[in-house]
Amino acid sequence: LTVEGIRLTVKAADEGNIYAQFKAGLRYYYGEGIARDYQQAAKYFEISAEAGNDEAQNFMGQTIVIQNFINNDKVTADMWFIISAKNGNSVGLDNQRKLEISMTEEERINAHKRAKNWLESH
Repeated sequence: LTVEGIRLTVKAADEGNIYAQFKAGLRYYYGEGIARDYQQAAKYFEISAEAGNDEAQNFMGQTIVIQNFINNDKVTADMWFIISAKNGNSVGLDNQRKLEISMTEEERINAHKRAKNWLESH
C-alpha cells in the first residue's frame, strides 16, 4: 500500500464511495499504511454498512463479536449478519447461523425484527 493509494481511498470514502469507505475502515482498523485508529475505522464501517455494503455489514457483526467474545451484544451482531446475508453475503449468512446457535429464541426474534426494520427503512 502506498501513501498515495491510501490517500485516494480515504478521499473516495469521504466523497461517498461505499466500497472505499469499507476499505478505508479496514486500513484504519488494521493500521495498514495509516495510523491504527479504531474510532475512524468504526466510522467508515458504519457509514458503508448503512449505505448498503454487505461486506461492511458483515464486518460490523464480526467486530461486535470479536471486541467482546464473552459478553457481546449478540442481538446487534446477529442483526448485522442477517442484513449482510439478505444483501447476498454468504459469509454473513454463515456467521448468522453460527451465532444463532448460542442465542435464545427471544434474542433471535429480536435480531430478526431489528434487521427487518432496518431493511425496510433503507
